[in-house]
Amino acid sequence: MNVKKYKMDRISELLYKKIVGEITPDELDELQRWATTESRRRLISSTDDYDMMRSGWLRRSMVDYTRPMEEMSRHISRANRPRRVRRLAVAASVAIVLTGMISLLRNTKVDNVVQEMPLAVVALDDIKPGTVKATLTTSTGETLMLASDDADKIFDHDAYTTAAGLQPIKKIEELSLDVPRGGEYMIVLEDSTKVWLNSQSQLRYPATFADNERRVKVSGEVYFEVKRDENRPFYVETEGQVIRVYGTEFNVKAYEDEGTVYTTLENGSISLSRRGYSDGELYLAPGHQARLNLTDSHIDMMVVDTEAITGWRHGRFVFEEQRLEDIMRDLSRWYDFEYRFEAAQLRDVVFKGSIPRYSDFTTALAIIETSGNISFAMDNGVVVIDKKETTLNKSIN
Repeated sequence: MNVKKYKMDRISELLYKKIVGEITPDELDELQRWATTESRRRLISSTDDYDMMRSGWLRRSMVDYTRPMEEMSRHISRANRPRRVRRLAVAASVAIVLTGMISLLRNTKVDNVVQEMPLAVVALDDIKPGTVKATLTTSTGETLMLASDDADKIFDHDAYTTAAGLQPIKKIEELSLDVPRGGEYMIVLEDSTKVWLNSQSQLRYPATFADNERRVKVSGEVYFEVKRDENRPFYVETEGQVIRVYGTEFNVKAYEDEGTVYTTLENGSISLSRRGYSDGELYLAPGHQARLNLTDSHIDMMVVDTEAITGWRHGRFVFEEQRLEDIMRDLSRWYDFEYRFEAAQLRDVVFKGSIPRYSDFTTALAIIETSGNISFAMDNGVVVIDKKETTLNKSIN
């Protein structure tokens, strides 16, 4: 048995018993002996703070309302619920809450025993779809873990930082919202602009915009629904370009490993200008996509199906004549896995179709497998993509 995992399970059990008031004196003594560091002592102390427990739960709630956590979240949020019952509701999901509590400790250097939560990926069934999660970082380097789809709560920076025990955020302070692999997030900015971040994406923005303009920086894939304000133009900076927004809805895909920045306009009006060039602005019409090649700064204009481009925001992967290599790259960000092509020629196989974003990973792969002579298997935690006839003759697992 994994000794670290066993110890983590035992500590979680003791913390659970402490929360619900069923810990024995001997068990409490065992827990105190484990608390040899300041971070561990703060963790134990936090279990006595119901408000922090509840705040941690709110940040850990999931966006997929088909999951049983939704019922738990709703019950915990009822203000008129008896204190004892509410504490038990929190304790019923103690493993998740404790993860959030650990992230709220101001000393982010937590020992490996507590941090060791993910299980090793040994089979395709072990790979799960992403969840709502992000990290908010202040200019002083303090971090706050977020996992809620409630935009109003996210917008209230003061309430969240106070609950986490961090320093208040200054109005002019630049913040960084980072969504990891296997995550997504939506936030409402100070001007009521809505921003959706896909997996492995970052948004840098001020807590309060200036009087003469609104400016943010992004990487990864981000969808904007910008609130119109003629007195304060909205700018989005990506690698190689600046987007001026006139009140509109658009998608930007600017991953570092792709070499191209894709800007797709759904509604309204935007213009692009290339960094380091004085050739003016390029205006986009709805239904068009600008593709900026970062190698030579050349921009191509395309007519596209915007619903396919923005399908990720509505819970679907939509592929329109897309290469398998590009599909696997998108899936790997959302499901958070590593992959390799055993048969190099499969990289250029083109697909057209869609996959539910919250489906099981094996379901997503089955849809691809039925569309071509392709098979998937696991090899030391890596998804291997091969021709079906060759894979059948191998024993990868």
